[in-house]
Amino acid sequence: MKFLLAGATLVFLWPAVAFAGTPEFVQAVRLFFVLQDASANGESRASAMQGEWAARAIEAAGDIQSPDAATIQAAAGFILAGGPADLGDALLRRADLPVDDIALLKAIVAFKNRQEGEAAKAFAGIDPFSYPPSLGGRIALSRALVLPDADVTEKLSFYDTAIQLMPGTLVEDSSLRRAALTCAALPDQDCFFTYVSRYFRRFARSPFIDAFLSALGDSLIKREVARKPLDMERLDWLLTKLPAGTRREFFLELARNATAAGLAALAAFSASRAGRLAVPGSIEAVRAELYANVPGVSGPDYEVAQAQLTALDAARLTEDDRSLLDAALQVSAFIHAPASGREAPANIPAEHLALVARGRTLIAAADALLNGEHHVQPQGR
Repeated sequence: MKFLLAGATLVFLWPAVAFAGTPEFVQAVRLFFVLQDASANGESRASAMQGEWAARAIEAAGDIQSPDAATIQAAAGFILAGGPADLGDALLRRADLPVDDIALLKAIVAFKNRQEGEAAKAFAGIDPFSYPPSLGGRIALSRALVLPDADVTEKLSFYDTAIQLMPGTLVEDSSLRRAALTCAALPDQDCFFTYVSRYFRRFARSPFIDAFLSALGDSLIKREVARKPLDMERLDWLLTKLPAGTRREFFLELARNATAAGLAALAAFSASRAGRLAVPGSIEAVRAELYANVPGVSGPDYEVAQAQLTALDAARLTEDDRSLLDAALQVSAFIHAPASGREAPANIPAEHLALVARGRTLIAAADALLNGEHHVQPQGR
């Protein structure tokens, strides 16, 4: 069986001569790795070809006779990069494997099968630096992933090792994203911003950027709820490394989620940034206006917020956003109506109940003040 490399000769691939004399399985795996790494750097053609070369590698694995070190290492890396665990099981059934290779394959198969405790124990005796960088980086990333979340220092150490061993690859892409989200839960904001800055600088075209930004937004919400907000001005500056459309969608999603969670300050900041990045009159501009004014219905300038919301063209909004708009207007009417005429808002979706809770808190505080009781000023988040 011979693989013709002509179909895979794209400008970002190594020339075919680099594989001369290389076993077919190893050749296919290496090309698969190159395609993965090109994909992480925004090459859409590479993404489309990964499946083909993964299939070729799996087919070639059936022809492995006497696996040498290069073949074992290619198999180990391929499994960690998304190949089947069955390949590791097949190799482990052989009687001619060195002890070190058996230990490595057992750890990798356990990792692939999501046996995290067993994988962590098996990986403990494996040094990523004792293997070629293309495998060592993947081992380091895998070791970080199986560690408990509480082992922050060790997790970050393995992420750093993976980044050091495999710069410019999908492994660095993944390690930077995961390290940033690990740091997002820490008090040290510099840790978070260091990884985020490097990720935006090096992988702005990654196909994983949208998923990362969504996870990043979830982390920001959690920090706001815990009253440990990140420096949003600093994050806004770092985001300038990304295309304007990407930044706009990030801030719109963040503004909506912050609005639904009752986080007024974060919602206002995000909606403001989204509005700056939106074309006037566009649906994105309408959404930004919605998210910017919803928190205001429970504030001192509620009449302005009500007027802005009422003026919005609701027909241009999605069903969810129309629901949010209706909830805001109902809550505003509920809060600011005379006590004798209040009717509790009805049919408000669960995700918008933070608005109702905020309204009831304000009413309780006002009632306590009018009754001359000691009261606590409602929190603005």
